[in-house]
Amino acid sequence: TTEAELLARRLRAMGFAAAAYHGKLDATQREIVQEQFMDDQITTVVCTKAFGMGIDKPDIRFVVHYDLPGTLEAYYQEVGRAGRDGQPARCLLFFRPEDRGIQAFFLGGNYPTQRRLEEIWDITRALALRKQSPTVTLRDLATAVSLDVSRLKALIDPLVQMGYLSLSGQAVTVARAECSAQDLALDLSAYERRREYDQSKLRMMETYAQTTGCRREFVLSYFGEQY
Repeated sequence: TTEAELLARRLRAMGFAAAAYHGKLDATQREIVQEQFMDDQITTVVCTKAFGMGIDKPDIRFVVHYDLPGTLEAYYQEVGRAGRDGQPARCLLFFRPEDRGIQAFFLGGNYPTQRRLEEIWDITRALALRKQSPTVTLRDLATAVSLDVSRLKALIDPLVQMGYLSLSGQAVTVARAECSAQDLALDLSAYERRREYDQSKLRMMETYAQTTGCRREFVLSYFGEQY
């Protein structure tokens, strides 16, 4: 059960017509929730960012952030769904310093490290050897390394770019089986720069949440506009 589902359940117990929407729901379930919300059959959606940017309901009166967004860009886009009919609307951001850890955790899993890639390399070679084939499926490998498929694809990108693995559809092929983990020569500088950039974005979001000044001025300044 996801956090979104637990929160939706609590809201329903309090009398709200609420439903959860997140990426682990199948496409049919997500479509049903979206249609019910657009048709006012439910009044509240507890959602992750999987609730797409195409949501354009003019009379949304509240956007409440239960968790800290990862960037001000994401926050600005999400609160922009409120009050599109020109009537008053309220946006609330619940925050405590500990909440930064949630986003930091998600960010941490997005960047390959030498040690993590060595672990994945060893597991991939062992899986291929067990199957007596240089090719394994992404799903089997994801299960073996305890990651979801999308995160695994992002993490193994350096191994693919540098020719240790090849990726075709859902098939992962060991291209240089003779290499041990200690032999991997990986240039991860670009990923480190991306990590620092994303961390700076998160720090700016945290600063926004904690500021005691005018938040409208803060956002406009961030985007290079005058108050």
